[in-house]
This record gives sequence, structure tokens and C-alpha cells, in this order.
Amino acid sequence: MLRQPSGSPPFVIWAFIGAAYYAIFFTVLLRAWRCTNSVRALIIAITITVLLLNAVWNYFFFRAKKYASAFVLSCVYTVVVLALFAALVPADRVSSFLVGAYAAYLAYADIWQYRIWQLNRSVS
Repeated sequence: MLRQPSGSPPFVIWAFIGAAYYAIFFTVLLRAWRCTNSVRALIIAITITVLLLNAVWNYFFFRAKKYASAFVLSCVYTVVVLALFAALVPADRVSSFLVGAYAAYLAYADIWQYRIWQLNRSVS
């Protein structure tokens, strides 16, 4: 059984965060088509990288239960999300706001992920 830090959100909150994640990145990809070609390609490439890294993180965390690896990947993932935010700021105000809000959540998520790793060291 996964040991979670005190104050961890209930499952319904995690489900909401997951739904918001997909809504945010669907919106970013949809709105990317309004950008100029060079910026569009960059935004789409970084967004696809974010989606792929998220899938790999899910494997490490949920399937392999490699919490140390998931934490390291989480930190790399956050840097890529910040790069996407930086690319979006001059290109799309709405998408940059959405990704900025998600990046702010990642500050909590990375700390939570570190605590999960520490509490479950014997598992991973």
C-alpha cells in the first residue's frame, strides 16, 4: 500500500487534476494552430514532449513503483513545462495562463512526489 504524506488530497481531487491536465493541454494544442508557423511548431513539439514525459512518469509511479525515478522525472518534466510556458507567453495569453497555473501546481506536486519517495523508500 502506498504511504502518502499527511495532507494528501483525496482521490476526487486527483481525478479533477487529471481532467484539468488533459483539458489544459488539449486547449494549448488547439490554440497553437492560431500561432505563426515557427512558434506553432515549437509549441506543439514542447507540448508533445510534456505529454510523453507524463506518460513515462505514470509508468514509473503507478506501474513500476519506482518513486525515486518518478521524482527525478518529475523535476525534468517541470523544467519542460516551464519551457512551454516561456514559449507561450509572447504567443498566446490564454494558453500561457493555463500552463502557468499548471506550473504553479507542479511546485506542490514535486514536493509531494519527493515526500512519496521518502515515505516509500523500501518499495522503490
